[in-house]
Amino acid sequence: MNTVGDSAQLASSIIDSIRHGQIEPGSFLPTVRQLSETHSVAHNTAWRALKALARQGYVEAEPRKGFRVVGNGIPGIKPIAYVMSRENVFGGWDLLYRNLLTCFEQQAIRKQSYVVKLLMNAGEEHGILNHLKNNSLSGLVIDNPNLKLLKWAESNSLPAVVIDDWREDLNCDVVVQDNFAGGQLAVRHLLNKGCRRIAWFGLTLHHYHGQLRYSGSRTVITAAGKTFASERFLKIDDAGLLQAAMELLSRADRPDGILALWRPMTFAIAKAAQRLGLKSGSDLHVVGWINEEAMQEGYFPLFEEGNVPPAVVWNAADMAEVAMSALPLRYADPKRPPVCHQVPVRLWQPT
Repeated sequence: MNTVGDSAQLASSIIDSIRHGQIEPGSFLPTVRQLSETHSVAHNTAWRALKALARQGYVEAEPRKGFRVVGNGIPGIKPIAYVMSRENVFGGWDLLYRNLLTCFEQQAIRKQSYVVKLLMNAGEEHGILNHLKNNSLSGLVIDNPNLKLLKWAESNSLPAVVIDDWREDLNCDVVVQDNFAGGQLAVRHLLNKGCRRIAWFGLTLHHYHGQLRYSGSRTVITAAGKTFASERFLKIDDAGLLQAAMELLSRADRPDGILALWRPMTFAIAKAAQRLGLKSGSDLHVVGWINEEAMQEGYFPLFEEGNVPPAVVWNAADMAEVAMSALPLRYADPKRPPVCHQVPVRLWQPT
């Protein structure tokens, strides 16, 4: 039995599947047992084929996991590390960051690369750094401006991008939503609807997004010679969101327009309005905020049919594309000044 010839034929078959997109970059190949059964070869033959693919640079062996495809049949492709903060993935931001991750993986495939996903709890930088050190990477994407990770990347000449967050002492590119412009769009919409008592029902100003959206809103309402009728600053995972919304809408001088520029806040206002018999669009005008990819799953189902409020929307795919394009530019010119890229937003209105 010519096991060497059989293993070479099996390896060639797998390479063709990778090159034709039947096996995606970043995914794991079938196990030795599965390959043996599918291709009717001995276990040793399947093992030799996998080892040959690893030597040629088509796959990388990961202990206790298997063989991961490195690129679209192009040896030597280095992956991008995507470090996710657990508080984002499992908190009130989960839908957004799951969409962002999907968009980054799609962008990586288009660029014949793949994403190494790492989940970080608070205080776990040391473990994450060990993972980063053990991988040959082309870039680092992080959804939280963690200075330990960013300084390590800088010291190792690894280009890094922070997505959807910002702080003033960063020395890397940042890609964020245009929060300021979004706040302006939201207030202009409410003013055009004839709202006289506009309320802010949003995130605490300790958070970057809260600061910018509030600032953008204030510029427009101040220019119109008005002030907010009420201001409530809350946390996105606050258990008392619905109660706070009920209190706001139960006031004798209740607002006729509300900026609820986060999905949980928008839902709390909508739920409170429903309980109090107030109809969005007539008794009350509300503006929410969400990324376009999440609207079908995370916005429309929150409201009664035909009663979905307008929202400031933006595109997570745009954010991923801008971030992925920034990495090679930073690699080519490490001393290039850091850039804050702002993904445009628009006001979506139900038809």
